[in-house]
Amino acid sequence: KTLVEAHKGTITAQSAGRNKGATFTLVFPTCEKAEAQFAPAASPMAPERQPMRILLVEDHEDTNRSLTNLLRRRGYHVQSALNFRSAVDLSAKEPFDVLISDLALPDGNGIDLMRKLNANGPVFGIALTGFGMEDDIRKSKEAGFQHHLVKPIDLNKLDSLIQQSAAALASA
Repeated sequence: KTLVEAHKGTITAQSAGRNKGATFTLVFPTCEKAEAQFAPAASPMAPERQPMRILLVEDHEDTNRSLTNLLRRRGYHVQSALNFRSAVDLSAKEPFDVLISDLALPDGNGIDLMRKLNANGPVFGIALTGFGMEDDIRKSKEAGFQHHLVKPIDLNKLDSLIQQSAAALASA
């Protein structure tokens, strides 16, 4: 029920009685509204800049694929990794402007990844996580993440934070 309500949906149940089975109905907002929420930004980046180079690290494959596609539609150059090791390998091959990383990874964590990438040069960091306690936020900021987003995320908020990174990089 909590998951359904987190996505602004409703759930109902009906049954003809004991041992007769049950029917559960889940209702979510229409796709039309979701498409409007995820529509490409009018101007995702300053025209004089190259597309932002983003390293997305998310171990949930569907979330990784969806976020990668949505960010690419907004004009960003996105490389994605499903784990710590793959992220380190990708970062050794090319520099990234922004790291968007889950904090809980199967073979490491986003905190250590942020520290490792920052050791090679400054990277703007956005943590994406299910952990939102004050201590979690403090640890991610201490590791070098500029922002800490708790899932489920708002894509427009994420896009706004990426734009802030573009402005920070342009003024650096």
